[in-house]
Amino acid sequence: LLQWPILISISYSSLSNIKKELILSTKISENIDIDTKKYLNNKFTAALSLMKSIEQRRNTLAKVMKKIVEYQHEFFESGANFLKPLTMRVIADEVEFHESTVSRAVANKYADTPYGIMYIRNFFIGNILNNNNEEIATTKIKKIIKEIIMTENHAKPWADQDICEKLESYEINISRRTVAT
Repeated sequence: LLQWPILISISYSSLSNIKKELILSTKISENIDIDTKKYLNNKFTAALSLMKSIEQRRNTLAKVMKKIVEYQHEFFESGANFLKPLTMRVIADEVEFHESTVSRAVANKYADTPYGIMYIRNFFIGNILNNNNEEIATTKIKKIIKEIIMTENHAKPWADQDICEKLESYEINISRRTVAT
């Protein structure tokens, strides 16, 4: 099993400015009145809380990504055809977070993978059981359907039922309506 580094990139440019201002304000606070000191202390506390929250968010995302990489290691080693079925519930259970926490952690986030930039939610893939009761990722089934369609006579395309029958050779039994969508 190859090891993949997890690096979380958050722009801290605004935070470093806040930190500098806070340090400066604590040095200046010796020469100011009580109300201004209280105001600065409140802002200092709020800024520290914000920085702590951002660090906690970064740590949450790092834990989630580490588990995604563990589950999807075949993707990182071999490419998109090797994405496995995975749900947010599985990751949530592994990292001991609520599923909604995982969902928020990965919302609008991207991962730089060996195969390009990928929307993190795309690592979560539904599945269908094949005739041998093995899980097959829905993305893999869609790819097989595309390959089947590419081989058809475009002047006389196959009906959805014909595609279903061709999928049976891959031991995939899905309804005509599923193929249609």
